[in-house]
Amino acid sequence: MKPKRILLMLLVLLLGSVASTVLNAAFAAESGSTGMQLPQEISLTADRTPIYDGIDGNQLYDAAPQTVQVTGAENGWDRKLLNGSKVWFQIKTTNEDKWVLLQNAPFEEQYYDYLVLMQEENLYPARQASMKQSLGTISPQVVRSVYTDGEYYLIETWLGYKWIHPKSSIIQHAEFYGPNSSGLWVHLRTPTPMFRTPDAGSEVAGMLSPQLVQAKITLNNEWLYIDTWEGKRWVNSHVGYPPDLKSEERSMILTDSAIAYEHPDKQARELGRLTPQKVTVFEHGGGWHHIHSDWLGDCWIYQINPEDDPALYIPPAAVIPKEITGVKKTHQYELGAGWRNYPFDLSIVVMNGEMINPEAYFSRGQEVGLRYAIRNVSIDELELNPSTSFTIEITRQLDIGAGRIKPELVWSGKIPASKAVFESGGSEELTFSWDQKDSDGKQVPFGNYSVQIKLPMTIDYTKAGVSEQGEAQLAMLTHFPLLIGAP
Repeated sequence: MKPKRILLMLLVLLLGSVASTVLNAAFAAESGSTGMQLPQEISLTADRTPIYDGIDGNQLYDAAPQTVQVTGAENGWDRKLLNGSKVWFQIKTTNEDKWVLLQNAPFEEQYYDYLVLMQEENLYPARQASMKQSLGTISPQVVRSVYTDGEYYLIETWLGYKWIHPKSSIIQHAEFYGPNSSGLWVHLRTPTPMFRTPDAGSEVAGMLSPQLVQAKITLNNEWLYIDTWEGKRWVNSHVGYPPDLKSEERSMILTDSAIAYEHPDKQARELGRLTPQKVTVFEHGGGWHHIHSDWLGDCWIYQINPEDDPALYIPPAAVIPKEITGVKKTHQYELGAGWRNYPFDLSIVVMNGEMINPEAYFSRGQEVGLRYAIRNVSIDELELNPSTSFTIEITRQLDIGAGRIKPELVWSGKIPASKAVFESGGSEELTFSWDQKDSDGKQVPFGNYSVQIKLPMTIDYTKAGVSEQGEAQLAMLTHFPLLIGAP
């Protein structure tokens, strides 16, 4: 072969190699230009997912629903996923890596950005599809976004991955508690409104009674996205309604300028300020007054007389137990099971008339009925040491924020033991009342209280002439809630 021809062939091969390298580099740049990271895991959700030995290879077997580890993917997988096409993923199996062909594959939860849609949005099959190509709408809710491109978001829907181009503002990067977390738990201590969006100015979608709620998606640890009987709803730990809320129309004079709030909570949104004037209240509770303003619309204002203001209340410096007297009764019960304290079970409950109602509230100055009981839950006859006494405490439950409660002792009383012998199943009850005065004789402010037996304690008794001791611990009915309403 002539030298010139050899040189020409070498030049052609070299140019071909360079061209191939350039094309491959361009393809790699094209497939990687989205910036998407390869997921670590994918979920096989079909009843049977075919497993292959390679891309466009032979099917080996079917896999049941499970989560598998991702070890690779075909070139340009990200572009295909964004276009709604099927994608080849390489997965780890017990033997060696295999391949699956999936469309709209769900990734690990941490892969997604959690978006809050504030209004109804249209779903599209492609990024720049027209309104005529809309596949339907999605209501305000939290969605998982797999990719963001400017003002376009590829989100997970019941139709697979679809695009939205929000018409209104959305909230990105909602806090998500991972799969190994139980989420954020918050105790709602008052009736709490539910919303479809995390906006306290939006329409109230329902009410929740005081309870413990759990959320795995939150905003600023303030808004919580929770499961309810009506589906997913938002609640705000700073937006609660007074438990003693009463519908009653009356006039009220604003003696000073007053802040108008969106909800009856000083951490709620401020709508403005009202000058001193006469206003009409249509419901009130907890020092809050719901009014209609021609300027601000429906709003809440807080006004309370200084002598009734909980913020100005000073608790007793020292609380000395007073001797408790009342009406005593004895009963005989059949023994059951599951007693927390043994051999003597203790209880204290708040009585509203003859009813036991933990959600009932007492008006200011109203006598509070209390019932204490001690019961022998052993199978033996026991004799209580006559020197034994029991202390009842009433504490004010101060909400200091972040779901924390600080108890503040306001009153204490002592019940002496008077019944010496308790047969098996025998009990003694003492019904007495509290006048809502603290140990200094002052009216306590409205709010939440707890009536409780001071525990733990040691109870001395004899059984068949032998001295013994039993430990009494906190149990379900050794403390009871008490609510005093605002005037």
